[in-house]
Amino acid sequence: MTGAAVLQARGALGAATESAAQRAAQAKEVVLMPATLVMNTVNQKVRPHLESARIASMLSSPHVWWRHPVARIAITWVILVEDYFIYAEDPVNDSHVIANFPGMGHMMGLITLHTSETAGLGFLRFFLVIVSLFVGFWLGRQFLVRIVRRRWKLMAFDGFEGAFSVVSMFMCAAMMGAALLYNLMIPSWAAPLTGASMELLVAFGAKSLEYRHINQSFQTLSGSVDLLAIAMVTDQVYQDYLWYPNWAPCTKLLWNSWRGRTRVICFWVFMIVGVALTAHFVFKTGTDPGDIYWDNTRIGGMTEIARSLLASCIVFTDLFTVLQDWAFPMFIETLEVEVPVKIAGTYAETFRCNCLGVLWRKLPTVTPACVSDFIRKYTPDPDFFALSLNGKWLTYGP
Repeated sequence: MTGAAVLQARGALGAATESAAQRAAQAKEVVLMPATLVMNTVNQKVRPHLESARIASMLSSPHVWWRHPVARIAITWVILVEDYFIYAEDPVNDSHVIANFPGMGHMMGLITLHTSETAGLGFLRFFLVIVSLFVGFWLGRQFLVRIVRRRWKLMAFDGFEGAFSVVSMFMCAAMMGAALLYNLMIPSWAAPLTGASMELLVAFGAKSLEYRHINQSFQTLSGSVDLLAIAMVTDQVYQDYLWYPNWAPCTKLLWNSWRGRTRVICFWVFMIVGVALTAHFVFKTGTDPGDIYWDNTRIGGMTEIARSLLASCIVFTDLFTVLQDWAFPMFIETLEVEVPVKIAGTYAETFRCNCLGVLWRKLPTVTPACVSDFIRKYTPDPDFFALSLNGKWLTYGP
């Protein structure tokens, strides 16, 4: 073997030895890696996934502490207290200025037919109301079917659930457009519809169109809706035998006794008495100057910023009641429920209405045949007009 070959062999052997030593050193470093470094590496990669799973479990699990039946009932009463507290704190409720609510006033003025200057203008309002309701209904159903269900695929709107809420919003928007169209069509001597066209509330007890009287009607409506939410959530809690079967068993047995008549009677007694007392005390309070004088600045005397924060808290608690539902976020009843939860005050699980569909189906066939085919092709099927509303939408919708 020549000297060059020997040197080449020695070089290759040295390189292999050095490479093996480096690998051994790296392996030794891995073996001797501190435990804290290993834990930090694991935490960086695994902890975010565990945290996400924990948050998802809290949002969907019906057994977290803030979904307990007591917490669900308590939050509804908190909303009632907050609504009355901000009503007492708001100085606008004592204002003698004419109330002006753009949008709401326009719609109320449109349906208040008796305030029209002439019979012709009254008929114009009636015609615009009918057309706007039909257009809003059609647009709402199209938006619900084509956008919400097919494109967004929101499971809470599967079937006919939520259709009433969606269609109602589109009907209100269509009526707002009809009110603006009415202002363009009327002669110059006729009074246009504005945010102050709230004569409809006078028929429901408001003494004038001033803020102090108009807001009494709104507060009565707000209190009535809060009482409805309290009754609905309480009835749902006491019908539950799946998620909290061992909570208040005696009360549940009494509540569902007499084939459910007890819960129905309790609901209607609570609502009738509660709404009557709410209307009585709201409309009988603050009728004369000096009737209400609140000088306790520890509780009252809130600034505009404080009232805004309180309004934000009301919005948060309203949304929190939705989050507390045991079926959140899908709002689909589990198949494990042997007896489905019924709507408070009724024996039904869902409210369904297909009056327009029945009328549409009974319409006589139009002749000639070409016109009849045209209508069948470009008008919706009678089932298109079907609406339904279950207990959850009735509870959380308002």
